[in-house]
Amino acid sequence: MKSRFFLHPAILFITLSIIVVILSWVGSIYRWEGVRNLLEAENTRWLMLNMSSNFLTHPLFSIVFIGAIGIGTVFHSGLYSTCIRRWSSHTKLTQKERRALFTAGIGLLLYFGILAVILFNTTGLLHNILGTWSDSPFSHSVVLLISTGFTFSGVLFGFATENYLSGEDFFQGMVYGLRKSAPFFVFFFFFSVFFLLVTRSGILSFLSLSDDAITYAYYGCIGLFTLLIYLPHSRK
Repeated sequence: MKSRFFLHPAILFITLSIIVVILSWVGSIYRWEGVRNLLEAENTRWLMLNMSSNFLTHPLFSIVFIGAIGIGTVFHSGLYSTCIRRWSSHTKLTQKERRALFTAGIGLLLYFGILAVILFNTTGLLHNILGTWSDSPFSHSVVLLISTGFTFSGVLFGFATENYLSGEDFFQGMVYGLRKSAPFFVFFFFFSVFFLLVTRSGILSFLSLSDDAITYAYYGCIGLFTLLIYLPHSRK
């Protein structure tokens, strides 16, 4: 049962953002050390210039966006539900489902096998100029490579079971994960705006919080409120 007093995470961080703006104004009046007034023209212009780019260029945005495509295809094609039925229930799979599951598994092994050969060969295609993986093409594209593998296996399963009959079905499979991720992106936008405001205002410095504490709080809030967004839907 929903409570009228429960604030959705997105609404919560909109409210907190307004509070931060007010606190920055109060702090500037009372000259709190290091606190900037976000209502001043210079800070307002800075926020307008950085608000969107801070959200879109955040590493977590691309990780979730790209990962959602691969995971979404696995769910949309029926591969995930078939795997669950295969290993956790007494329901027998049809011959077509067994063949499709085998095809998807072989395709996934083949994809990651080829990827492993490329990774460990001497040409260094995915290595940096020093021949290591630190700050290399691989480290920057690992989520994309993994997501592509899941997408490939999902598509193989979809066409093998005839759940996918055309390119449009394949496209809808990739879009499915993004539709399911939409609540996260909306929440994350308002959360990133809140954190940008807090950082720009100098309130974190005024409170003398360590960088580690800020980092733990940052990702802890993302994890906690993402669960609060999706958990009620998973129980339906």
